Amino acid sequence: FQAEDGIRDSVASRGLGDVYKRQLEMQVRKLRDEQSRLMDMLTGFVSTGKENEELFFKSKNLTLSLISSNKFDEVKKTVELFFQENFEVDSCILETLSDAELQKLEKITGLDMNKDAIHMGPLSKEKMAAFFSNDAIKSAVISVMKLEKGFGLLKVGSIEATKYLGDGDTTFIEYIRDVIVRVLESKEA
Repeated sequence: FQAEDGIRDSVASRGLGDVYKRQLEMQVRKLRDEQSRLMDMLTGFVSTGKENEELFFKSKNLTLSLISSNKFDEVKKTVELFFQENFEVDSCILETLSDAELQKLEKITGLDMNKDAIHMGPLSKEKMAAFFSNDAIKSAVISVMKLEKGFGLLKVGSIEATKYLGDGDTTFIEYIRDVIVRVLESKEA
């Protein structure tokens, strides 16, 4: 820099051009980082979109298969096979229960078995034994359905303790439950 007395500092002076160049380089780096972050987000959105599209087609096919079912045994077989083939579950059981049977299950497990209740996550061995005959099942999704005559129970289980965590999204299972209820109600009418 130029001193007041006209003597130059021994360190080379940096002009405004160098300052602007450094600022521009910083801004370019920030923009590249932001672009990278946005590309990662976009990739995630596309991936999620593909997964949702696959789930939509799977659930559409299940819905059409259920509508063409004529009785509970066909609905049961269709649902159980659907989950085993499409989601690689270790156990899937659709069953009907009387009010007394559901109250007994509620007493054994200590879980609320009211209409439309969904329980998800790793449960104790005692609770798993009440729902599944397979003692290797470590986590589950249990969905209660109120039917015109009694209750339905959709039980999906995994030997992986972390497959179904208690904080998972239940929208898909709610949709499947509602379709099953509507189909079964239409068959009873």
